Amino acid sequence: MSKKFSNWWEAACREPYRIFFPLGVLAGTIGIGHWLFYAFHWLPKYSGFFHSSIQMMVYMNCFVAGFLMTAIPRFTGTPTAESREVLSFLLILGGMATFLSLEQWIVAEGMFIVWLVLLMAFVGKRIVARIRAGSSGQKPPLEMMWVPLGMMTGISATALLMLGQLEILPRWSLTIGKPMMDQGFLLCVVLGIGGFLIPRVMGTYAPLPSSGRLYATLFLVFIFTFILEGMQLFSWAYGLRAFVMTVVFIRARIISKLPVARSFYIRLVWISAWMTALGLWGAAFLPDYRIVWLHVTFIGGFSLMVYAIATMVIMSHAGEGERLQKPLWIFWMIGLGTVIVLIKRSFVAFFPDQYFQFLGMAAAVWLIVATSWFVFIIPSILKIPREDEFGKMHERAVREK
Repeated sequence: MSKKFSNWWEAACREPYRIFFPLGVLAGTIGIGHWLFYAFHWLPKYSGFFHSSIQMMVYMNCFVAGFLMTAIPRFTGTPTAESREVLSFLLILGGMATFLSLEQWIVAEGMFIVWLVLLMAFVGKRIVARIRAGSSGQKPPLEMMWVPLGMMTGISATALLMLGQLEILPRWSLTIGKPMMDQGFLLCVVLGIGGFLIPRVMGTYAPLPSSGRLYATLFLVFIFTFILEGMQLFSWAYGLRAFVMTVVFIRARIISKLPVARSFYIRLVWISAWMTALGLWGAAFLPDYRIVWLHVTFIGGFSLMVYAIATMVIMSHAGEGERLQKPLWIFWMIGLGTVIVLIKRSFVAFFPDQYFQFLGMAAAVWLIVATSWFVFIIPSILKIPREDEFGKMHERAVREK
């Protein structure tokens, strides 16, 4: 038994998604279950701060860690994650979930900064190793510059929030820091990883002229939107943020083209990109309902994208890539579940007397989908094939750049 675990742990360090993707589902269950438990009166109180923090800091970032720690060594041709690196990320993510549950916000936020620093070190170490090796291969795709920029955004935002909570800085640090922490890092990750990966799986990728200055300008605009939000200029803030997302997605041929590949999961990825931008545009034009529209971005964009891409990664690594070409029942369940959750979550704005009942129903549907996905995907996570199809997919993507 110990030898089997040792072999699996070795595979998990080589491909950390095997650990972090299931933990992401568990963290999401905790964050969403908060509303279900309160709706059933199993909790004496609720905390929107807890819900948003655990969803953005733990749930989503388990998937970010799993993807980047698996993909970056492949992109750079450098060694895979070491056991101590995997354990460090596990410890920090588990610590964040624990301290958020105890309402020790500042401790959890401090751990989030540590997590981002560790992630920067993980990526930076491998980029430096590639440079020192004198690799003459392809340069990292320019779209990926959004990932380190997002890490710096997350660190700055969390520091602002903590200084506001400690009353070292005035209240404006809270009104800027919280939305910037919740949205800044993850939106940058979507722009970076999504801008690179989505057009390639869609079959719409085409080489573009260098755009470093354009992306740098867009990033400055992106950061400025959180200052505008802190000033309560919500329409301007979300309008400019949506503009940045839309420009990058159009330029990458994500929302300006229909998917060439016909696989159902690819269509879900394409829809999730649209929903990410649509939610921000909705918040710009209807700022009084911005919380509803942000959930279009979070649920219809982030969560849908996570489940579709995570399924692709897991099944490809398990040597089951051919199954992705079929209309699997789990993809239908994810798609329909997302629609139902969005509808239920939107109703709270129009039926305030039944606010928590609708949140509870939305949470219940989300949990059913998440549990079904976990049950469907766990055999593939445990499977260690001899032939790595995802490696072949990556090599094809590199050749196409």
